[in-house]
Amino acid sequence: FEVNILPNCEDHAKMLEYSSWSAFGMDAQYLPHGPIHTLIGGTFGGDDWEGYLNHRGYDMVEAQKWAIRSFGAAKDMWRAGAMTCPSTCSADTPASECKCTCQNITAWIDAGESATALATYVHPRFENA
Repeated sequence: FEVNILPNCEDHAKMLEYSSWSAFGMDAQYLPHGPIHTLIGGTFGGDDWEGYLNHRGYDMVEAQKWAIRSFGAAKDMWRAGAMTCPSTCSADTPASECKCTCQNITAWIDAGESATALATYVHPRFENA
């Protein structure tokens, strides 16, 4: 499982060419910033993507894309109110207690609507899952 989207010198140099803060801010959140999360494990404790998905027979080329998609999905779900996150956590709060949650996930699964929720918030390809 390899991530081949490392930011390079050109990506960083491009960031120094912006003449406005808004243009810099828009691009900085993607390249060079975003790929670093993928390299260190994704989002929300996704530290064993390969083991989890490979064990279930998931296409590992596709799995690499999910590490990246998880960022957009998390932001989109939070913005849409489908996921809630603590506004603050103390330094001694365990990570297991200081995390974002999908308050309706059990209802989506019980109602057979998890594919629709995933298609809405993550990627349209889930609509027919």
